[in-house]
Amino acid sequence: MVTHIKGYNYTVDTYNPNLDPYAINKYMRDICHWMAYTVTKEDWWRNGDLVARPNTPAAIPIYGTYNHWVTVKGCVTGENPCPEPHTNPWNTPNFTVYGFWIKDPLISGLGQDTYKSAAECSLTYFLPLSTRDSYNGLLLQVAEPPAQISNATIEISKPIPDATNLINIGINNGMKDAPMAGVASVNTVSTDQGNAKVQKKNWRDLVDPYLLTDPEAVAIFEGTEMGKPILVKRLDKKNSDYYLVPFGKGVYGKGFLTSAVIILDSKGGYFKEASWTKNPERFLRVRKARALELARRYIVQNFPRVARNRLMEKRRKHISRIEAELVWQPNSFSASPYMPYWKVDIDGFILYVTQEQKVFGEKENKNRAYFIDHSHLDDVKIVVP
Repeated sequence: MVTHIKGYNYTVDTYNPNLDPYAINKYMRDICHWMAYTVTKEDWWRNGDLVARPNTPAAIPIYGTYNHWVTVKGCVTGENPCPEPHTNPWNTPNFTVYGFWIKDPLISGLGQDTYKSAAECSLTYFLPLSTRDSYNGLLLQVAEPPAQISNATIEISKPIPDATNLINIGINNGMKDAPMAGVASVNTVSTDQGNAKVQKKNWRDLVDPYLLTDPEAVAIFEGTEMGKPILVKRLDKKNSDYYLVPFGKGVYGKGFLTSAVIILDSKGGYFKEASWTKNPERFLRVRKARALELARRYIVQNFPRVARNRLMEKRRKHISRIEAELVWQPNSFSASPYMPYWKVDIDGFILYVTQEQKVFGEKENKNRAYFIDHSHLDDVKIVVP
């Protein structure tokens, strides 16, 4: 079921994971339930005409901070989370939640419109607040008011490892992880066992099947070629490294332009999330060579003049011992996993190089304010298989 949104009687709801081990389940339960509730022009019990946009999205802070708000504009559940909106609107059945459509007004292009698995939301996005107010440590959402507390049991769908996905994107056949160095074949790929060929999966087989119910996402993915996968190391979560798998087309004079990206777990191969944009873009403009160049320049420019004069040879050796890897965690360097940044190790001295070509020292991660523009909101999507 796909409908439109209408802001209506918003309230702040909180859940305490320190006191309730199922707080995140209840958090997702109420997000889904009140999005599925359809608003009428008059009192709900009159069962009258619906407003123009009867489904209401939830507004939530992600990453545990007030600095970054998004709207949850759709969900996938095993059962209708609000089966009796105009006879018993508080009735919530037990159900499994599989994923969410999320719009991030802070991000432009890739990363703004996404479909995320419920498991990835609980790992990365739907986190307790770390604040100095009364909401510290709580999960918070701004949504329709639950006049009665639900006792429904909610299961969060767990990811199922699929190592075949990694083979199918070329990870296990010696393909190097390089940001958009070229386009990988979308037909066959050699495995490590001899010269056997494995038929590649279509992009449809790499994503959560529920994403295929989104006509806009499907239209953008269709007809694209797969670029080389890009390995990103998570700095804040163990065993959470991931591959960015870009899809797009080569454009004469512009190179490979990306219109969609799938994120897969680097070990399990399972789907984490995907994003798409109507305006194809050069994905990850700062490549490794450019990051190293910027880091070297930073070191040279920031060396004291005396050191430049007396320790020239030592400085040259220092700069020659340099390594770089793409990393990510939500912070002031990057607000989206689709925009990882470079961690450059110069003989033990750490620098970070962003996709905006800014260079920071390890202790220069300053907070910055974010702005949310609600004009980006559009249709809510509720999917019940």
